[in-house]
Amino acid sequence: MKPYVRPANTNAKAVTFDLPKATTNKPLSILLQQLLAKRAFEKDNTIPSHDPQPLNTFILRGLVGRTPAVMPISFGSDDFFSMYRATSFSVAGLSFSSVDHFVRTLKHQPTSKLGASTLLLQINSNLHTSDPDLFARRNDHIVRSDWFAQRESALLAALWFRFSQNKDHGARLLATGRAPLEYSSGEIPYGGEYNLLGESLMKIRDNLQRNEAPAAAQRAIEYLEKYYRRK
Repeated sequence: MKPYVRPANTNAKAVTFDLPKATTNKPLSILLQQLLAKRAFEKDNTIPSHDPQPLNTFILRGLVGRTPAVMPISFGSDDFFSMYRATSFSVAGLSFSSVDHFVRTLKHQPTSKLGASTLLLQINSNLHTSDPDLFARRNDHIVRSDWFAQRESALLAALWFRFSQNKDHGARLLATGRAPLEYSSGEIPYGGEYNLLGESLMKIRDNLQRNEAPAAAQRAIEYLEKYYRRK
């Protein structure tokens, strides 16, 4: 198949790429976005060559004169920006294996019958089951009473610790520039709200650019030190 060449009627250079040979169920526009993203990131060396999951879209430069057109970057539950992505960071002397792990820890509060050490072990073990939410449903009595109001704050804190402590992750988030980030998955989104994760990622991207931790980070530290940290 002949490569598609964007008409050279602007001041920008033409972008050339090969259309996929295999038939897929994805809309053609999505495929074109993914191919453009791959070319842009490979050219700028902003994604490590060994990373098997390049971003889906990127800023398309020069589509209207010299004005860049920004398209959203979509990601799902198995992608780099997912809260389930395996990564490691530590907060208040405790170690976490993912954003999801951190958020679930902040969601619960130890009791006299279920101490901090035991609760931490149970939360961690349930992360690797087919139904991680089963633990919360069976133990709703230890879900903190203000969780609904604090869930966004907990997510912001988790994302800050992940992307600020793992410099390569932070660099990759910053590499998205000002592109909107959109969570796209068939699963129920975090907090039951559409794109809460994407919006939180964009806030953390701003924090990284300013090198300024969100207020949510300090609140999370205080909660962990109060209820979980070993004395």
